[in-house]
Amino acid sequence: MLGLRHLHRRRKNIDKGPQTVKSAVKKTKLDLLIYIAACVGPLVLLPQAVALYTTHQTAGLYLPTWGMLGVLNCIWILYGRVHREWPIVITNAALMLLNFSVALGIMLFG
Repeated sequence: MLGLRHLHRRRKNIDKGPQTVKSAVKKTKLDLLIYIAACVGPLVLLPQAVALYTTHQTAGLYLPTWGMLGVLNCIWILYGRVHREWPIVITNAALMLLNFSVALGIMLFG
């Protein structure tokens, strides 16, 4: 289904009816990994923001790119909220804040 497998699975689960307690409680190792990635992933961008605010160097940073990344994160947040996918919401909220903070830094120091 070319990347749309999760939508097919979601539709299939809705057709089955309400989840059982056992299936609601069961978490896979991948689920745990996704929650960890949601919390740790945005930390990858943190050094860029810290470097920008400590050195005030904006060479090589392009304002429209960081602004568009922030807007795309807003769209992902909406998607995550609608589908109740909290790892998506958490990750993209943190990334949105960092992307917009870098964009603000570019405007202040550029």
